[in-house]
Amino acid sequence: GGGRTDAVTEIEVGDGARVEHVRIQAEDPSSVHVGALDARVGRDARFVSHVVTLGARWARLEVGTVLAAPGSECFLGGLYVVDGTRHSDHRTFVDHAVPHGTSRQTYKGILGGTSRAVFLGRILVRPGAQKTEAYQSNRSLLLSEGATAFARPQLEIYADDVKCTHGATIGQLDPDQVFYLRA
Repeated sequence: GGGRTDAVTEIEVGDGARVEHVRIQAEDPSSVHVGALDARVGRDARFVSHVVTLGARWARLEVGTVLAAPGSECFLGGLYVVDGTRHSDHRTFVDHAVPHGTSRQTYKGILGGTSRAVFLGRILVRPGAQKTEAYQSNRSLLLSEGATAFARPQLEIYADDVKCTHGATIGQLDPDQVFYLRA
């Protein structure tokens, strides 16, 4: 235990291709994990990423996706579960470089103890990338008073014919609901 991992994955999704990638990080609770996942998506192609973060004392993952040709799409899904004094950091970047691209991001976290989680999600819609659809959601559930979640969604839009939304919620369990759940 107590080691450090640096993991880099690069994916090229060719025209018309479909790629689904699953990444589970469940390292020793005393370790440090730094990861990067970069994908480039071709014409009428689809990239799906599922990220599950369960381990490491301190973990960061950066996921970057370029929608590089018309009809390209991506779905980025993430789940992080942290407790004790652990720290989990997820950063996403979706680059809508061309028209007719679609992206969806949904990251969810469950935090206990005095753990911390960070979600930074950036969407860039470049000039001329019309007919872009981009959606982003981050939700964190705090199971203890000492847990802290931080979310910063960012939209940079330089085209006018787009549909883009983002949202983040951070909340605790309702004490009444916990009472009935235990009953």
